[in-house]
Amino acid sequence: MPLLVGMAMDWLGTDFPFSTTALAGKHAIVCGASKGIGAAAAQMMAMAGAKITAVSRNPQAFVDTLFGDGHRAASVDLEDQKAIGEFISSIE
Repeated sequence: MPLLVGMAMDWLGTDFPFSTTALAGKHAIVCGASKGIGAAAAQMMAMAGAKITAVSRNPQAFVDTLFGDGHRAASVDLEDQKAIGEFISSIE
């Protein structure tokens, strides 16, 4: 961990930015979840207790790395309205 990040975590406390139960009982759908900002957001929400549905081109490999259980992977063409509707229906 970079020194500056470690210092910030020491100063802000180990619960920063979320406690492990802040998102308990919540379900987050994260598009672009296998890399970059999407991956970071999914990791933070999973650590805060949310169940994640990761949407990306290769979601299963990423979901296997998330903290906790009950996460899902989905590969959805986000330019296809019908595919998006079917995806949303499948998780409700």
